[in-house]
Amino acid sequence: LFQLKRYAEAAELLKKASDLVKDDVVIRMHYGDALVETGDKTGAIEAYRNALDAAERSLVPEEIEKIETLRKKLVRLGVSLSTEGEAK
Repeated sequence: LFQLKRYAEAAELLKKASDLVKDDVVIRMHYGDALVETGDKTGAIEAYRNALDAAERSLVPEEIEKIETLRKKLVRLGVSLSTEGEAK
């Protein structure tokens, strides 16, 4: 749905998925991406923060690699990060 630019529908399904699988970094990151496209900056920031928290707790290399990407997405949305990368 995201690739079809049906962002609101994508966000709705990704929200359901993120509620079911709480620590999935990729689902939460894509949920944030969909929210950005719908104009929901506040929701996107929350989704990205949740994804970043999950990535920082993860032991899965692919999820740990998403940390820098998530930090960049948060900064683009105007979130300041501490020196340790924590979103404020």
